[in-house]
Amino acid sequence: MFFEICSKRQRRLSLLDRVTDDCQYLHEIILAVSVTCRKVHCEKIRQLSGYIIELTEQSKTHKNLSGRNHKLISIHGVERDLESNAKKLYQESDMKINLSGRTAFVTGGNLGLGRGMSLALAECGADVALTYYSHKQEGEETVRMIEDMGCRAYLFQLDATNSSQVDQVVGQVAEQFGGHIDILMNNAGHLIARKEIAEMSDEHWHKVMNVNVSTTFYCTRAVLPHMNTGWGRIVNMSSLAARNGGSYGQVAYSASKGAIISFTRALAKEVASKGITVNAVAPGVILETPFHETFTADDVLKTIINNTPLKRGGVPEDVAGAVIYFVSELGSFVTGEVLEINGGLYFA
Repeated sequence: MFFEICSKRQRRLSLLDRVTDDCQYLHEIILAVSVTCRKVHCEKIRQLSGYIIELTEQSKTHKNLSGRNHKLISIHGVERDLESNAKKLYQESDMKINLSGRTAFVTGGNLGLGRGMSLALAECGADVALTYYSHKQEGEETVRMIEDMGCRAYLFQLDATNSSQVDQVVGQVAEQFGGHIDILMNNAGHLIARKEIAEMSDEHWHKVMNVNVSTTFYCTRAVLPHMNTGWGRIVNMSSLAARNGGSYGQVAYSASKGAIISFTRALAKEVASKGITVNAVAPGVILETPFHETFTADDVLKTIINNTPLKRGGVPEDVAGAVIYFVSELGSFVTGEVLEINGGLYFA
């Protein structure tokens, strides 16, 4: 789109004349660069936008133009200069956030947070295998969305609390991906129900621990033999509840998510020599997910958001961005860390 806009500008007016009446055109260029360079992170977009502003200011005064390698005596010259820089920035960012050729396994990747992370991985070029326990239709929709991006996607039904089933599905995933799995996103988990400890049964306690901790253990154990290329990324799902104890009736859930943090740090030490990093994300209130739609009343959500310094709830894309950092080369020297994603509600 950026290059199409540039090619349509054939008139050769002076740079000074064009700047006085073409601010909208420069705005269009910024927007087009944002679309064209979809893999460029925000800092790169800001750099290019700043460069456009710099050229605009220089064009008004005609200062510092003579020393440039490009002759900026017409808007066509500006276009060529912008095009060169846009391509350069795109290539630089593509090297950093390019997961092309990588394979990812996302548990519970069919909807909510899992869908957001699955789509973000595919957006960066990774092929994705995702699982669902229920809501198969949403999983099929997610697969179609990934395939529309030009990546491979596979959907598997999985009860991740069943270790033998985990082993079977992971084997099938590895087979689809040519024998290796590069990225594991341990997203499967659940609150189950709010229970105070006085009324909590053994069954409830074990069910919460199984769905949050055992699933992470089973999937990690099954995937590790397939992280066999000297490069691997594991990201585990913790929670703000692990830090602050959660809210009413979350003793079991908070304890299980705290265990995820300890699991993450211990595993990071264990597998570092194999070129594998292990990190975790700890989201706070993330809207557009089944969790809060099911377990949190609207008035409670409003209170939490009002007490959040950024004055909003999160969305799945907020968590997905953190995951992409961990699994890309940007986070290659980071392991054993837990990233808080809560809008400033809690600082670790």
